[in-house]
Amino acid sequence: IELDQPGQLLADLRVIFREIISTSTTFVAASVPVNVFNRSDIVDNVFLAQFAVDEDGRPYWNGNLKKLKIQETTDELGTPTIQLVDANDEQAIAADGRISFDALTYWTDDASLPAPVDDEIAGKDGRSVNRGGAGQQIPGFLAGATSIGDDNGASTRTVYTEPASGSVLMNLGISNAASLQSDLGAANVTEARDLIKWLRGQDQQDVDVDGNYTEARPWIMGPPLHSRPLPINYGARPGGYSTSNPDIRIFMGTDDGFMHSFRNTTAAGAESGVEDWAFMPRAVMDKMSILRTNSSVSPHPYTVDGAPSAYVVDTDGDGTIGLDGNGAADPSDKVYLYFGLRRGGYSYYALDVTDPDNPSYLWSIDNTGDFAELGMSWSSPRVGTVKYGASNTPVIIFGGGYDPDKDSGAADDDQGNAIYVVHAETGALVWKATYGGTTGAQSATEYHHSGMVDSIPSDLSAIDTNADGNIDRLYVGDTGGTVWRVDMPEGNTDVRASSWFVSELANLGRDDITPVTNSNDRRFFHRPDFVPSSDATGAFDGVLIGSGDRTDPRGTSTSNFFYMLKDRNVTTGSVSGSPYNHEDLTGGNPNGLGDITNTCINDGACTADLTNGWKLELEETGEKVLAPALTAFGTIFFTSFLPDGTSSEQGSICEPTEGAGRLYAVNITDGSPVNNYDTTDGNDSALSKTDRFNPLASGGIPAEVVPIGEFILPPDLNPESTGGRAFWKTFWYEKNVDNL
Repeated sequence: IELDQPGQLLADLRVIFREIISTSTTFVAASVPVNVFNRSDIVDNVFLAQFAVDEDGRPYWNGNLKKLKIQETTDELGTPTIQLVDANDEQAIAADGRISFDALTYWTDDASLPAPVDDEIAGKDGRSVNRGGAGQQIPGFLAGATSIGDDNGASTRTVYTEPASGSVLMNLGISNAASLQSDLGAANVTEARDLIKWLRGQDQQDVDVDGNYTEARPWIMGPPLHSRPLPINYGARPGGYSTSNPDIRIFMGTDDGFMHSFRNTTAAGAESGVEDWAFMPRAVMDKMSILRTNSSVSPHPYTVDGAPSAYVVDTDGDGTIGLDGNGAADPSDKVYLYFGLRRGGYSYYALDVTDPDNPSYLWSIDNTGDFAELGMSWSSPRVGTVKYGASNTPVIIFGGGYDPDKDSGAADDDQGNAIYVVHAETGALVWKATYGGTTGAQSATEYHHSGMVDSIPSDLSAIDTNADGNIDRLYVGDTGGTVWRVDMPEGNTDVRASSWFVSELANLGRDDITPVTNSNDRRFFHRPDFVPSSDATGAFDGVLIGSGDRTDPRGTSTSNFFYMLKDRNVTTGSVSGSPYNHEDLTGGNPNGLGDITNTCINDGACTADLTNGWKLELEETGEKVLAPALTAFGTIFFTSFLPDGTSSEQGSICEPTEGAGRLYAVNITDGSPVNNYDTTDGNDSALSKTDRFNPLASGGIPAEVVPIGEFILPPDLNPESTGGRAFWKTFWYEKNVDNL
């Protein structure tokens, strides 16, 4: 880089930036489906979402969904471990924590792959976003325009949108161009028809300049930035599926406007990856012209970017949705799919996917009426039942969302500062908590709190404290640094107005620290972990959460921490005392937290007062937590992001970095290191604070840790033992004494 030539410097920096952001990456964790026929086990499939930013800064980005499998193996010492393998049964993960260039992922038709470019390998799809995977299997991509089609049909791609009324989804095809013209923002019906052809997959822009406007686009699938794939195991459905080859569908949103449904395997047991159908909300259709023209002056538009969740009812518990134990149809089984748009808008959608081949429309909500406070729909709904009367009510629960005004400052918010409980089947409001000048119940469905002044974009932690199957407590953090507790005690009559309430568990950010500085602008964007526990003082509910601004991952001005909060009010409906704050408890503040950053490292050497819990400073420049923690066998696993890499990686300004990640493993009791991670300090007999974390092999913003049996799967896809013990199923039976 020529530092004395500003024009050349700018050009060089642009090239470096493009090199960084065009690397295939993911912001979401791997997904592993549950084995419904053995709920203590998992299916060996792993689904990975990928995307690549356009290297020329244009708004349309490519995305994909790829599949690997988990293989049990042993290391060089004979210790059992697991690894991810490809379709050739070969190790699929490279040293940098991404899919290997020479891997052939499941679902990929290797004979139909195009000629390799750059680091690609012939006959392999590897980490390339626009090669293989589910993207290659979208109907019509390989077969040409006749298979994509202008409308849904027996040999075309199936694409739906919201109906004008009722539950039958509307065909998103040219036959409905006139009724969708306004939603698409088209000047006339002809333009609407062309937009529909493009979004269905036809090369209406003639990108390859061959004069063919009806062939498939060079790549059809858009980027799954934040929509973690959701696999749902439908079990041994009719048509050939079985307990050994269950019908697994994967649901995932992408920023070309769709919520997709992909098929894992065929009924005959062959690998599939085919898109069964895709659904586009009308609220995102106005982005299609921007994506189609793909002008470099437009920013990347967000559309269906929220992570889906599901309400699943298998009435007889046989593992197969839609059938009873005798193989007859069971209409009481249900699968409902829910998703928001994240930065794509201010709405939530519900689809009935009980029959995954024939989805139908349930409901949608937006920021009007009972949901007027709703911000951008970031929070992925939590699903369960609550009890406030004679029967249990199925609900989804989500945060009020993100206020985009927070992008430019730390002021109080006028949208998103709410918590919603919504009827899962109807979309009707069950209860909400939001800002109000006087704290207290306003009605059976509305509660106000004077301190709820900041938006809540994160998922909530939903707890059943008495193990009766109903959610009765919630925890969530907001963008002002407050951690909230919501109590929803049960009753045989409607107790919402008299007994459901919100309280502050901890004030850890700029709202409650004087003077207000950027250093204290701690924000929470992810779900807290919840662990019931006890210490010498008594029982407590551990609430584990780390701070970090997801909207400004490269920011360096805030001093972020990971917290373990001891909520000693373990009975739902009973809260007393003042909220905890960020100050050090050893400084004489009764509501402070013990600072373990430089202590609690080796046994018997902990000077922090842990009565209320503890805090651990993230000391690298700009280091922040951007994903939820996982606690297993007394160890807290969480990841952090370092925007400039580690101090050893930063080097000169001419060296590009996409940032780095760390995996922390600390003891829930006092935050001490669980593993001797730092093997470079030459001291294996005594631990140091750098043993609390291990650098991740992969760069970029790390996702959360995924549990897989006795192991965890970190974002760099290198499995690690939890340090716990294995569990085995046990059986007993009563012998017929008459036949002894």
